[in-house]
Amino acid sequence: MSLQVNFTTHGHDLKATYESILRPTDPKTSNNWAMFGYDKGTNDLKVLGQGDGGLEELEDEFMDGKIQYAFARIIDPNTELNKFILIAWCGDGVPESKKGLFNSHLTDVSNFLKASGKQRKPTVEIYPLCGYHLQINARCEADVTPAQILKR
Repeated sequence: MSLQVNFTTHGHDLKATYESILRPTDPKTSNNWAMFGYDKGTNDLKVLGQGDGGLEELEDEFMDGKIQYAFARIIDPNTELNKFILIAWCGDGVPESKKGLFNSHLTDVSNFLKASGKQRKPTVEIYPLCGYHLQINARCEADVTPAQILKR
């Protein structure tokens, strides 16, 4: 098994899900978050879930023994504009051997999201061309509460 993240196996689903958050057809009714993680026993990144319940719903999706990446669209309370965040989760229960890969995998995932966003022009001018505004590295539930995220 390769130590690198594999984006090929589920690449179409990953890109389509990312695009649906980045450039929704209707921001009020579309999904506003997606969770990415690995197929069991591999480094194949896949979509674990998505939803339209905002940070409150997303908060419940993180698992202590997993490495996960969440991409979310939120409304900035100060500007009322869409902001995009990447939450990189390495729970306290993740085995040490997997924790050692977290930083290099995070770089790969971040680059993948940025590259995927560049492939199409935005449908609405207020959305960025790619990527996200804020990255949060999280290890415990306190790091991913909506209040904690909105403080940043």
